Amino acid sequence: MCSLPANVDHLRLNYVENIRQKSSHSLTQGERYDLFRLLDPRIFVLPYIEVDLSAMADFVQSKMSVGYRCYIRLMNIGARRVLGTWDTRMPHILRNDPTFGTDLPYRLLSASEEFLTRKSTYLQAGGMLDEGYHALGAIAYDMPYSVWCAANSAYSALSASLGNVPSLSQKMEDSSTDIVHGWDASMFAFYAFALLDSPDKLAVDVLTSKLHEPFEFDKTKSLLFWEWWLTEALDNAWETASAIDGT
Repeated sequence: MCSLPANVDHLRLNYVENIRQKSSHSLTQGERYDLFRLLDPRIFVLPYIEVDLSAMADFVQSKMSVGYRCYIRLMNIGARRVLGTWDTRMPHILRNDPTFGTDLPYRLLSASEEFLTRKSTYLQAGGMLDEGYHALGAIAYDMPYSVWCAANSAYSALSASLGNVPSLSQKMEDSSTDIVHGWDASMFAFYAFALLDSPDKLAVDVLTSKLHEPFEFDKTKSLLFWEWWLTEALDNAWETASAIDGT
């Protein structure tokens, strides 16, 4: 088994202890992003040329260190953890639209894994990302926020695979800021897992066309998710990333 770098291991162990002490039992955006930067600072580097697919593909492949692959694998693992949240809503969706593609998040994650292991091209993975973008916009009016977040976690994982950096919340200044959100795949997975949500509260308010953003969590589930994410999920991500890299 490949061990995490000492600095990453030290930080994650501190985080595990910290979330046990916090009343919210949550890992903040700043804390997550500090961990990502230790894995590879290039995670937050944007390409200069986004319109040239060849240049984008070369740029992404140039960033594919073990740490960067670990970050992507961690996003994928988190998204897979909450696929059950998505699946529970599908019978309701199919009653309204029998043609709806219930495998959307599975296909998004498959595209991420295939690109990560060089089994598909940047253009193929980008095509799936574009399909996911339009599908997620359409289904937000038909499902609870937590279910929508489960699919969005898979979408954000694929986006990360293609070199898109996790965006920063406008409120985030440093790792001490006590907010969870930040629009990375792990945040969406956490929302899908721990949100105190009701089945009749849709992701998008039909009257205002704005996203519901309920930030109330089940504290027991919050602790369970982040302990798992920092230990089992991170170890798994590093080990598989090292195997891909051949180290």
